[in-house]
Amino acid sequence: MVFYCRNGVIFFIIVNQMFSSLSALDLFLKERVLFVRENSRGFYRCSSYFLAKVTCDIVPMRILPVTIFCIITYLMIGFKKDVNHFFVYYITVFFTTITASCVSFAISSGVSAFAVANTLIGLVFVFMMLFSGFLVHIDSLPKHFQWIKYLSLTRYGTVLLSINELKGMTFCPIIQGVKNCNVSVIRGNDYLEEQSIEYSEPWDLWNNLLGFFFMIIVSLVIAYITLLRINKMK
Repeated sequence: MVFYCRNGVIFFIIVNQMFSSLSALDLFLKERVLFVRENSRGFYRCSSYFLAKVTCDIVPMRILPVTIFCIITYLMIGFKKDVNHFFVYYITVFFTTITASCVSFAISSGVSAFAVANTLIGLVFVFMMLFSGFLVHIDSLPKHFQWIKYLSLTRYGTVLLSINELKGMTFCPIIQGVKNCNVSVIRGNDYLEEQSIEYSEPWDLWNNLLGFFFMIIVSLVIAYITLLRINKMK
């Protein structure tokens, strides 16, 4: 049924963009020794190095690929043919990619081996997937674990895309190749309520972006502080 296909593809898109950001792990790993030597000798400040590396990674490596990805997938999948809904889709995928990259920056800045960084980021992303609400219903988890959903960028991305695509939609089953709305239908609003997703107000959509912003800022601060500590320790 089209309804279940859309749910699956929404989750897959978010997860795909998360793991496609693993290339950001190399940002501070490859030049770790060089950075420590040059920064300790006063060639440049840590802040200059940090801003240059992050900017040069995000602009060419994230923005252009995300734009191409969004245009192709949105048209191929057959989401709502509306400029506003495409804009929300693009913003969601973009911030999912940027947030995942920033989390990778934070982890790569604190380790010296790629194998360790790759293992850690994999565990973090899988942990986020489990608390997204797609694999395991949030309400079925123990109460003292449910707050972890606020640390899941997968949750923010899937909620944004689910509201954007499923709100107000009605899906009819296809019987023998023919769409039949005379039998049981599935309403997108019912699914959102089942998943405990608030969708009635515009704020219910956009507050998920605050979650992305929070994770981006925290991850970048951690990465920067870690780089400062590396130089002092050396």
